[in-house]
Amino acid sequence: MLSMIPPSAGGDGRGLVDDGLDLAAKAGIPIPDGDTATMSHAVEVWQTLSTHESVTGLTAELERAAVMFEQGTSPDANFIDEDPRELKTVASDLSGAYGELAQSCRDQKQAHDALRAELERLLGDLAKEIAIEVAVRRRSGTPGR
Repeated sequence: MLSMIPPSAGGDGRGLVDDGLDLAAKAGIPIPDGDTATMSHAVEVWQTLSTHESVTGLTAELERAAVMFEQGTSPDANFIDEDPRELKTVASDLSGAYGELAQSCRDQKQAHDALRAELERLLGDLAKEIAIEVAVRRRSGTPGR
């Protein structure tokens, strides 16, 4: 029985559905159900967010705000400028996290593409072997199983 695998790009977590033949289950490993077109779209969204001016420009604005508080003479002013700087660090981390999510989606898509290419190659090899087996049996007059 296949173990539950995390759904990819909105799948239902059942892995590759093979129309009742249970070939995926017989392979003995879960085969991901990822929608690579959706993963490509996710890459674009996360990458856009990581480089968008509204995200990257926020760090500069927060630094500008912190500098404005540095000029204050109030006893509280030297503590107030720390908050925008902490927010600046968080904003910078957020941009990096978006970039990491984009890379994770990119890596996942590449892994799915590689798996599918390998499965296609294996199925092609299997089809050739079956064709040879059938041809040999026909030539020798041996009935099939």
